[in-house]
Amino acid sequence: MNTVVSFLLLLVSGNAVGQEKPPHIIFIVVDDLGWNDVGYNNPVFKTPTIDRLAGNGVKLLNYYVASHCLPSRNMLMTGRHAIQLGIPQDGFGYHPRSLPLDETTIAEPLKHAGYSTHIVGKWHCGYYADNCLPHNRGFDTFFGFVGAGIDHYTHSDHFNHMHNLRKNDDCIAKKYIGKYSTTIFANEGKDIINAHDQNKPLFLYLSFSAVHAPLEVPSSYLKQYESTIHDEDRRTYAAMTSCVDEAIANITEALEEKNMLKNSIIVFTSDNGGALVNSAGNNWPLRGGKHTSWEGGVRAVGFVYGDLLPRHSRGTENTGLMHITDWFPTLITLAGGNPHVGKKLYGVDQWNMITDKMGKWKL
Repeated sequence: MNTVVSFLLLLVSGNAVGQEKPPHIIFIVVDDLGWNDVGYNNPVFKTPTIDRLAGNGVKLLNYYVASHCLPSRNMLMTGRHAIQLGIPQDGFGYHPRSLPLDETTIAEPLKHAGYSTHIVGKWHCGYYADNCLPHNRGFDTFFGFVGAGIDHYTHSDHFNHMHNLRKNDDCIAKKYIGKYSTTIFANEGKDIINAHDQNKPLFLYLSFSAVHAPLEVPSSYLKQYESTIHDEDRRTYAAMTSCVDEAIANITEALEEKNMLKNSIIVFTSDNGGALVNSAGNNWPLRGGKHTSWEGGVRAVGFVYGDLLPRHSRGTENTGLMHITDWFPTLITLAGGNPHVGKKLYGVDQWNMITDKMGKWKL
């Protein structure tokens, strides 16, 4: 095949959604969000933006993750199972272990496909050395924290009180003391979108520290639940969820103002079921919660939204089986990249299933 023919075929081939331009990908993770903790599953919760995006997108009703944060996030990053990664059950901490350095992160093939890659919020894939950190593992920038969780106002690690908020290698926690984490991360996401060069596609991994403990939220978000939720912890938890919802509204507004939303795919997921211990998550009607292997621990809230979804799949509830490792090959293929550049994947490309190409997965 001559060079001219090859070039023309490349021009018309596009990507998995049939677009000449690869889509912007906004991947949103809410930490420890329960099945019963979004408005479309529980109308007591006020999450209008999440409800609207899910209602106009594809709700994933049989979507599975790990029972807690660390294995879920490392599987998401690599498309490989925690067993293949040798991921421990507890945290990485300062011990000389992390997501193995010979593993390929989702950001690396996306960069090869021409994407700008950014992570805002929780990393949780290891931090004992600089080469474990996300800006040294395929992401152009990192703004967030490296461990399991932080105090939402002091930004210290709530296990060892280390000031944990950083930008790339620099600790910036003191600069933000007293400012709420969800707002900080949303503002950083907006800044990335506003500064983005639209000649390149964007991959923004927005990983909130909420609604993970500790239960803390600005008082303004509590008022709407005073008459409906009488348990104080549950009321605070619901208000945290509403704050996340507002943050997502601000992100989508920034995309729209930059004329990027129409060419964006937004993925929304929890990393595990709602935490029932030391928190106030609720997974009804599913049994159990975080750190259990029951449905309430491993079946996650998730959906995909975007104008690039085929019209017949928008506003549907999809019962096809999906696992968190599937995002890696699905999104990289969608972006026009090659997901098979590293070790053998556990996940598979689920775009045809998500978009109901065969007409099998609608309720």
